[in-house]
Amino acid sequence: MPLSLRNHPALAIGAHQLQRAAGGVLRNASSPDAVPALPVALAHLEEALDRLSTSMVKAAQAVEDWPGAAETDAPTLSSDARALRWHLYHLATRLRGAEGACPDARRWARQLLDGASDNPLTPVMPSREGAV
Repeated sequence: MPLSLRNHPALAIGAHQLQRAAGGVLRNASSPDAVPALPVALAHLEEALDRLSTSMVKAAQAVEDWPGAAETDAPTLSSDARALRWHLYHLATRLRGAEGACPDARRWARQLLDGASDNPLTPVMPSREGAV
């Protein structure tokens, strides 16, 4: 674990693990078997984006509940806390938008694979030419 994460809470560690996993996706995105794997990969990505979006909403709610976010001697959030909360909700919305693009991309990937004659995932029907 990097020294910068040694004393950080689980949220930072989880985000670091996500960063490392995204690096694996990046390394494999241009591999020869990437296109046939797209429908499954996009389904996983859609679920990951849903979880990330939900996480940002929960983080925004945590800002609201965090004792250090309130104005001094007041129950209202400080301007910094309100700004952070807004940006977290905005990030959640943008992640939902990215998530929403996955079903169409998955559909087009399936359509491409279904129409490809040399798709390794499409079963080849035996030829009848040699049958008597």
